[in-house]
Amino acid sequence: MSSDSLSQAEKTLISIEESWELATREEQACLTKLILAEVDCDVLADRVVWVRPQLEFQMLFQLAGGMPSEEGGYYLGNLLSA
Repeated sequence: MSSDSLSQAEKTLISIEESWELATREEQACLTKLILAEVDCDVLADRVVWVRPQLEFQMLFQLAGGMPSEEGGYYLGNLLSA
């Protein structure tokens, strides 16, 4: 990923953060889809099992650290709650 791509992903993430509180639930779902390609939830346990970021955001997830990752770009959700 180039530094330009990383910079654009960072700007997009900041823009989403600034818009989140004013967004409706439907708009928040659309914003989430900009960042995440897939999410697996355990509804009974009310937790996120794993997430897979969109390709443009994978480097940001790697740089942020804190979530263990698996091959294929999946990040384990043991640090996330639904």
